[in-house]
Amino acid sequence: MKTAIIAGAGHGGLVAGAKLAENGWRVILAEKGDREGLGYDWEDTMPKSAYEEAGLATPPEDELPYMERMCYYSANKQKPLPSPGGKSKYIVYADRKELLKSLVKRAEDAGVELLFGCEILWATYETNRVTGVTCRYGEETITLKADIVIDAAGMDSPVRRSLPAHFGIEREISRVDTIHVWRGYYANTTGERADPAYNVYFFHCGKPGMDWAITNDDNVDILVGAFGHLRQSDVDEAIADFRTMYPQMGDTLIRGGQADHIPIRRTLPVFVFNGYAAVGNSACMTEPLSGSGIMLSIRAGNILADTLIQSGGDTTAWALWPYNRDYIRKCAEPYYGDLIIKKFLAGLKAEDVDFFIDKNILTVKELTSRGDPYTARALVEKLNLLRRPDLLPGVAKLGAGLATLQLVKSALPEEYDRDKLKKWREAAGRM
Repeated sequence: MKTAIIAGAGHGGLVAGAKLAENGWRVILAEKGDREGLGYDWEDTMPKSAYEEAGLATPPEDELPYMERMCYYSANKQKPLPSPGGKSKYIVYADRKELLKSLVKRAEDAGVELLFGCEILWATYETNRVTGVTCRYGEETITLKADIVIDAAGMDSPVRRSLPAHFGIEREISRVDTIHVWRGYYANTTGERADPAYNVYFFHCGKPGMDWAITNDDNVDILVGAFGHLRQSDVDEAIADFRTMYPQMGDTLIRGGQADHIPIRRTLPVFVFNGYAAVGNSACMTEPLSGSGIMLSIRAGNILADTLIQSGGDTTAWALWPYNRDYIRKCAEPYYGDLIIKKFLAGLKAEDVDFFIDKNILTVKELTSRGDPYTARALVEKLNLLRRPDLLPGVAKLGAGLATLQLVKSALPEEYDRDKLKKWREAAGRM
């Protein structure tokens, strides 16, 4: 019997683990937290179809909260950019805690062995293979051996970070490629909702990043996000300003109050090796403009499990490469255009954002591209018409990024080949 260790109770790892257990594998989940404490105490969006793809029952239609129409604001708050239409027809809010609880229950029902309170310290490996993980479990330090370690331990995974360099997997994620967020829900003291209810602010209070305020019937959902680093003073200032704009926002924090950091960059070009595969934030599987990653993680978990089942349990890098390749093609490549837009936006100043929105250079289309490859090209054309010398370096980088798209796609190897992988990493590094 083949054995898999799921390192961390991430969405993709749980999906992969349940599917493998259903197909005769021994699967062990090692998670440092306790079962009831899993997940952030907030809601995030995902396609309604994610429930089915995760092997879960879709909630009844009358219980599905669909995503509200969004409105974007420039740094000076002078020009709103409302998205067209009303509520989304297919994007829903999912309670993070309830979703993870359901995924854990599915994994448990499939036969996955659950080790909560088991903190992973590092990967164990031989010269050319990952062999398991060393953990702190209660008062003991234990080593769990397996044919494959599925790394679902997040952006700062101790598994990935402890791998030797010659395994060819990026170990550290630069803080430049992250957004740090704080999220909390305050009581709605009047029950009144803003119109629109979902408002996003760039450079709120002069901070490089993105904040939002969503007014619901009983709460006001606040997110404060900054590129690279978020200070408590940034959070306090943003909350105080939101209270002046949303008088229904009370002082009582009724949910959340937690912080996180999310990778908003290209997916790792290589995230498999002999006996190792990363999923979710461990491999930077997020949408570059929104940071959303639940659906991508679920899809990665399914692709990985299918790859292992179809290979007959072969856990060599050569046999795992179809997972890496197919995820890049099906899930990462569609967002390459958004990645280029994100890198351009992250380098702007508040006054540039105000100017671009005022001149209709940045519109809802650029901010909600969702993988449209023509949106980035259209943005370059509009920027070139401005004839502003101070923007030339940024526009040049944006154009250079677009020029590399086809090269990056064509460099992705069909099979796990060291020479071809080197060229692929070099090409992907230009994104």
